[in-house]
Amino acid sequence: MSNPIVHALVFLIDTLFTLYMVAILLRFFLQWARANFYNPLCQFIIKATNPVILPLRRFVPGLWGMDCAAILVVLVLSFINQTLLALLTLGTVSHVLAIFVLSLADLLGLIFYIYFFAILIVVVSSWFAAQPSPVLQALYQLLAPALTRIKQRLPAMSGFDLSPLVFSIGLVLFNILVVMPVKALGYGMLLG
Repeated sequence: MSNPIVHALVFLIDTLFTLYMVAILLRFFLQWARANFYNPLCQFIIKATNPVILPLRRFVPGLWGMDCAAILVVLVLSFINQTLLALLTLGTVSHVLAIFVLSLADLLGLIFYIYFFAILIVVVSSWFAAQPSPVLQALYQLLAPALTRIKQRLPAMSGFDLSPLVFSIGLVLFNILVVMPVKALGYGMLLG
C-alpha cells in the first residue's frame, strides 16, 4: 500500500468514522453518568447523533438504563469502517469474523481513549483553569462515577486526590490486557 491516494482515503475514512463513533460513545457515557444535558457540549452531541440513534431506539430497547442502540450503532459503524479499510489496504474481505473482532477491538479502544484523554484534560486543566468551561464540566461529569468509587476506597492523602492516577493506571491496564489482545486476535485472523 504505497499509493498516497490510498493512504489519504484510509486516513479520511478512518477519521470520519472514528469521530462519529466517539460522539456516539460520548452520548452513551454522558447519559450513563447522568450528565447535565443542557451543557452545550452535550447538546451538540445529542443533535449530532439523534438522526442515527432515535430511529434505531424503536427496535433496540435500553437495558438497565443503558442505551443499547448507541452501542449497536458504534459496532455497526466500526464494522463498516474496518471493512472499508480492509478493502482499501488488502483488496479483499475474506474473513468476516476477523472484521467483527476488529470492530469489537475498535469499540474497546475508543472507550479507552475517551476516558484516558478525558482524565488527562481534566487533570491538566485543574492546574490552570479557575472557572471550568462547559466542555470541562461535561468531562467532570463523565468521570465522576469512576472517580467517586475510587475516592471511596482510597481517601485523599495529605490533600492529594490520587483517584485520577489510579483510574489512569486501570485504563492503561485495560488497554494492555483487553484491547491489545483482541486487536491482535483480529489482525491475526484477518492476515492469517
